Amino acid sequence: MLDTLTHPTASAVQVRALVERLAGELTRQDAAQAPAGPLPVDEQGRLFLPGPRRALPAGSAQALQEDCTAGDASSVLWRVLIGAASAHWRFAEIAALVATAPGLEHARTRRERDGKRSARGAVEATALLRRQWDKAARWAAAHDRRIGDDPTFDLRADRLAALVRQVQERADASVGRWTRGSGPTDRRVLDLVCLLVLEGMSVDVEADVRRLGLRSGISKDTSSKALWRLAADGWVGRTRASEGCRAAHWSIDPQGVLHREFEKSLTQADPRPLGAGAAERLALISLLTARLEAACHDAFIPGAGMGALAGNTYARLTDAPKSTSVLAAELGTTAGHARALLDGLHGWGLADLSVGGWSRPAQDRRDVVARQLGVRGRLADRARLYRLERAVWAWWLAERAWMDAPRPAAGAAVRGAQGPGPVQGLNTRGRYPRYADSGRADHHQARVLLAAGTTALGTPLLAAA
Repeated sequence: MLDTLTHPTASAVQVRALVERLAGELTRQDAAQAPAGPLPVDEQGRLFLPGPRRALPAGSAQALQEDCTAGDASSVLWRVLIGAASAHWRFAEIAALVATAPGLEHARTRRERDGKRSARGAVEATALLRRQWDKAARWAAAHDRRIGDDPTFDLRADRLAALVRQVQERADASVGRWTRGSGPTDRRVLDLVCLLVLEGMSVDVEADVRRLGLRSGISKDTSSKALWRLAADGWVGRTRASEGCRAAHWSIDPQGVLHREFEKSLTQADPRPLGAGAAERLALISLLTARLEAACHDAFIPGAGMGALAGNTYARLTDAPKSTSVLAAELGTTAGHARALLDGLHGWGLADLSVGGWSRPAQDRRDVVARQLGVRGRLADRARLYRLERAVWAWWLAERAWMDAPRPAAGAAVRGAQGPGPVQGLNTRGRYPRYADSGRADHHQARVLLAAGTTALGTPLLAAA
């Protein structure tokens, strides 16, 4: 074995070919597994692909402006929707274009037997657009662009993976930063932002504090404070403020220093084997996802639970035993502190100790611990609450869009006493509730109506969460 390593017989070309083959196997496995797992749902109950919003692909942008009244309007709509879903658009953005975009003719009208097109009713048009949008989002998720479809993908994946790897190595070397005070929750948020960078293939990502909280097992307020603490220490930087229903954007390389260093290293080294960048990206996604999912549990909520640091410690355990010193280095703390944390997990049956070191038990006891601590279901309750809050906000934004919309010309037909109806495809829940005496928005009543499912849409938010 040692002789093989000290006197290699394989050439550099053969080694490169092996790496390319292994990378190809990894990306093919990921492609086969991509459709597994549910897609996230936005404030209006529609599916979407997480990641930074991009411009429409050229083909979809052309389809959006295509006059299809005399052709196959259905296929034109489909080209628009799959492009928008792949570019991380939201349903509301497409719905807002229904009234004016030529390529969305199929959502506005239907073809009759005589070849002419007749207008769809608002309910029918909205239902069709919702159905086709969710179908397009699922299709886009199952047909993600891979290396062979995008010649720049592997290089971009390589650069982003290297950037994330450097950020993670810097974080692991910051002894004490992540184990005191707010440090454990800060590290969770930093890891999640790194994961979003890899998933979205962009150093600049949209980070909704509610979704950050849900994916990292902390509250929205804690997520927001963690982002600003990380920004103050130079780990992240806000690149764009929130606007309307769009969250603020954050970067893990606010000064561009790491990226410039990596660009410099590229010019001084041989190019990596084909597929190595994509494989490194997938490996990091797998690592960070597993870490966050392990820590994001009722058992590790702050306060009544075991706390975020206990969850972070549990997340570092694997099936293979690790020594106390190795885990201390990974956590960024002393061996004595790490031993105390591991002893605490061991006492609850969440860590096994053997001659080889500490490992994660074969049987997952987190649910049992959560029930014993009386915190089982806390994260699910928070998810339902945040879903309701997002729906109230989306409804209010739709109401404001309706108020700002141009009014009918004088003499035009007037609707009933309740005033104009929902904005087609957008304000699907009807008029926003208001106080009878002042006419001001009644946000509390909006929450009650959404929770009960008594709005125009008629879907109980809490039951659907």
